[in-house]
Amino acid sequence: MRTVLRIVTRLNVGGPARQIGTLTAASSSRGWRTVLVSGVEEESEGDLLGELALSGVLPIRVPTLSREVRLRSDLAAHRELRRIIREVRPDLVHTHTAKAGALGRSAARREGASAIVHTFHGHSLKGYFSPLRSKVHLMIERHLARFSDRLICVSQQDAQELAELGLGPLEVIRSGVDLAPFGDESARVRGAAMRRDWNVPRETCLIGWAGRLAPVKRVDRLLAAVSILAREKAPVAAVIAGIGPGQAALERQLADHPGLPARFVGRIDDMPAFWSAVDVAALTSDREGLPLALIEAQASGRPVVATRVGGVSEIVTDGETGFLVPAGQAPAIAAALSKLILSEGLRHRYGEAGQANAKEQFSAERLVRETFDLYERILEEKAR
Repeated sequence: MRTVLRIVTRLNVGGPARQIGTLTAASSSRGWRTVLVSGVEEESEGDLLGELALSGVLPIRVPTLSREVRLRSDLAAHRELRRIIREVRPDLVHTHTAKAGALGRSAARREGASAIVHTFHGHSLKGYFSPLRSKVHLMIERHLARFSDRLICVSQQDAQELAELGLGPLEVIRSGVDLAPFGDESARVRGAAMRRDWNVPRETCLIGWAGRLAPVKRVDRLLAAVSILAREKAPVAAVIAGIGPGQAALERQLADHPGLPARFVGRIDDMPAFWSAVDVAALTSDREGLPLALIEAQASGRPVVATRVGGVSEIVTDGETGFLVPAGQAPAIAAALSKLILSEGLRHRYGEAGQANAKEQFSAERLVRETFDLYERILEEKAR
């Protein structure tokens, strides 16, 4: 049995950790053993350790591996990753997210790893940091790419942007989700109970948002859009699921508008029920990779209103499974939501089309197959 050493900066609540959990739990069925290594999460963002443990995923924790740049801790993490690589002797090292990608690939090269792969779960190399900082990050990524056997992107959009920046060799493997729990009768029953707990009448169109409460997600724009709709007397309410570093500021914003029909519901572990409870899914981010929340919402038969960023347009087809709007425009978000609020038939039609799309394009089985097939191809190339 071959071994992949998988390294991630942190297993916080979010898409990358869920993808990593899916790949790790399924590895033995593909004839691989996975050793998972992760750093630590910030207190404000929570973790998926309990959820992953239920699938038999038990990571090795490196406390000095964290998201922020801290020279002494980063050097200690690099030494520890080298020690783990020497001990495990993996056939392939696969890193995820920026810090683990930098330290993990460097450690793997220093220890003479047979094959090295990195996944960009979205990227921040363009239009995110200052020009100088972006230039430094790009120089680092170009250096790391020289000894990476593949760079995996979760969307075609990311692959195009990274290719324009001179990075490669690139491979697109879109995210995948275990779709079975979403949209079934049990989820609908639990969702109806959840909606009753929130005291949302059936005639109210309930907008759902789920994700990490970080500034780049721009939940403030969703609140602004809901405010516009409320002023227009639309039958609307919004529920926002998640935790994160931007939560306190958002709660202050909501407190400053006491009549706004929106509420934060914290971390929701039962996402199939959550998406069944709402009528429309919203995403208002300035940047994204390939957001799992939208895939889960579509699998539950929910239409989507989202900003046209990252790989979102590879999930949502404008005018068929929902509406795509420019980033940064709360009135455009409100206008798109209004179309779905006013037409139950349109919600149903777009929801059905989205559900078919999710099943066809974004299954966990496809993610696992394409990832481990890539591993095999890389090792075959190495053996020639």
